Amino acid sequence: MESYIGVARSLSLAAGLILSSNASIAQADSATELDLPRGIGALQLEMSTGQFERITGLHPAPCPSCGKDETGITLTAEQLAQFFEVKGNVASASLTFYNGDLYDITLQPRDKDVKKVRDSYTKEFKNSGHAHYDHDGASTVQWEDQYSLITVNFDSRSSEVLAIEYRDVNLSNEKDWRASLADSQTAAQ
Repeated sequence: MESYIGVARSLSLAAGLILSSNASIAQADSATELDLPRGIGALQLEMSTGQFERITGLHPAPCPSCGKDETGITLTAEQLAQFFEVKGNVASASLTFYNGDLYDITLQPRDKDVKKVRDSYTKEFKNSGHAHYDHDGASTVQWEDQYSLITVNFDSRSSEVLAIEYRDVNLSNEKDWRASLADSQTAAQ
């Protein structure tokens, strides 16, 4: 009798592992189904500061809100159009470089109607994204693939878009990991 119970437990465990494995594969597939853009116009995530400086003649600088190994710069709509052929719903863009590579593009849109912006991205990506609503009104809609995370930040009380963020997933994870490591080393001292 005990051997039947042992076999049943083993089969149950194996079935659980298979289901868990299939769920992981399905999640991985859904993440790779999207093929998100790596930026806007010719402004692309992972662009080096050297490439950026050659194109624009401008130099990203350390900023008060940036972390270690980060530099940033803000471009106007005119500069975006001149250097990167970016036109349309962009009033300005804040760029953040980590260890010399562009990892975050934060856009200030001209049209701040969240329904129009979300509909535009849903049509472009052929996916409605994942919405998150906070009780204080700070809300997001996100699209993510294995390389990029695109977030529309908005106030759900006013339906106003606050910013649209393109982020390099790998560089962002590396930056967060290094910051966490530095924090734990500081705490250990």
